[in-house]
Amino acid sequence: MEAAGFVQAVITQNIDGLHQKAGSQCVLEVHGHLREATCIRCYRTFATEQFAQAFLAEGGVPHCPACGNVLKPNVILYGEQLPAAVMREAQRHTRQCDVMLVAGSSLEVVPASDLPRLARQRGARLILVNLQPTYVDDQAEVVLHADVAEVLPQIAQACGTPLAEHG
Repeated sequence: MEAAGFVQAVITQNIDGLHQKAGSQCVLEVHGHLREATCIRCYRTFATEQFAQAFLAEGGVPHCPACGNVLKPNVILYGEQLPAAVMREAQRHTRQCDVMLVAGSSLEVVPASDLPRLARQRGARLILVNLQPTYVDDQAEVVLHADVAEVLPQIAQACGTPLAEHG
């Protein structure tokens, strides 16, 4: 849907990089990602792939090749601040959107959960796809309490996107 021009950005709380693997180009990872880790002492950043095999085999905490201290994956842990630049970009896209599709989110984790309300305040229409109700169900034009794995291909097909033809 992004390639067809229906989606301008994917704003995600996922940290697994699956949106990029699926072909999305503009992915805003508000909870960070697992592709890199940062040293908690010297703040150097390293690709996690060089530590992945040892971690999986031994289960040990990766250490910084430069100073020997612990490497922390570049993900946001409970209580940490979200990456400010990513969040600003997510808010910019939210303010500019005509329609926001929220897929598979309970909308219970602040501040990402505030984005649909911000979109609605700016006049955007909301489409919500989630198994359980959310706090903005009553503000959305379309609410589908269903599995995103079933609904999103149907939405893509309705938009006439190439993904739906292969899907």
